[in-house]
Amino acid sequence: MRITRLFVDQALAVGNVYTLKESDHHYVSRVLRLRVSYSLHLFNGDGFDYHGVIADLSKQYARIALVDKAINENESPLQVCLVMSICKHNKMEWVVQKATEL
Repeated sequence: MRITRLFVDQALAVGNVYTLKESDHHYVSRVLRLRVSYSLHLFNGDGFDYHGVIADLSKQYARIALVDKAINENESPLQVCLVMSICKHNKMEWVVQKATEL
């Protein structure tokens, strides 16, 4: 089963209940069609993934109960070195755009 990961911009702590923003609520309830007791992971950039369970779901809000946290190990162990030359006209903008996406 696939685990959904959501970025949130608030401090998270195990044992707390977090109410999702309207856009995240729409994504969880309407797009993914998750229901009460489904598992998901929340993260906020502090280096941890917070395992949560949907505790309450209605048309206006979704509440996630945080039950556990683990160290986020999603970084690639590979070291990437990008080398490019100077290009003509619009090609340089395209190369910078693609390098940023990478």
